[in-house]
Amino acid sequence: SYPRSGTHLLMALLWANYDVGECGEKIKAPNLRFQIDGNIESDPFIRWAQLFGTHKHVIDLPEFSIEPGQVVYSIRDPRDVFRSLWFMRFGNLLPENYVNEKRLCGWRNHVQEYHDLGAIIIRYEDLVRDWQSAISPIVYKFNLVKKIASGGTPCFGPREIGQVGWMGPVGPTAAAPHFPKEVDDRFAEILGDEIFDYKLGGLEIAE
Repeated sequence: SYPRSGTHLLMALLWANYDVGECGEKIKAPNLRFQIDGNIESDPFIRWAQLFGTHKHVIDLPEFSIEPGQVVYSIRDPRDVFRSLWFMRFGNLLPENYVNEKRLCGWRNHVQEYHDLGAIIIRYEDLVRDWQSAISPIVYKFNLVKKIASGGTPCFGPREIGQVGWMGPVGPTAAAPHFPKEVDDRFAEILGDEIFDYKLGGLEIAE
């Protein structure tokens, strides 16, 4: 997935609630850095299991990891992606210098690559609203068996975080401050009024 799009949350939910395999011997898997248990390796060898994560482009993935129907992709409203990225990593830049055509088109191309690959697309907004429904296509596709926590309940309950989705300049969905309106307007100007079912024109909330 693209950074700040829910990759780690999705992997954590799958790892905690379903049998996705135990870590075994190490294999060479360049660019698949996020392991099944959440650890990150600094070398190209990671412990083999059934679940890996990455932010790399499709062309950079090892061949065994991109078999048809074997890839899951988490997508998030680009306004929230870039607001979070700017706040977390690029706060030294002015928002108007950070949110530019090159970066936004890079996000669009990244998502499009995985869409064209036939990846199972999971929306971050759906994941935090109702994760069990959101990941049901993954469970069905890979025939995952649920783990049972003590008491017979799922390991992760519903996330009570209020409204989810881009809220315009009236209220944040995370700790990151909002961009000025002229910067927010760039998303629709560059990406179009709607992209991958996210409405970017005006102040609509992504449903």
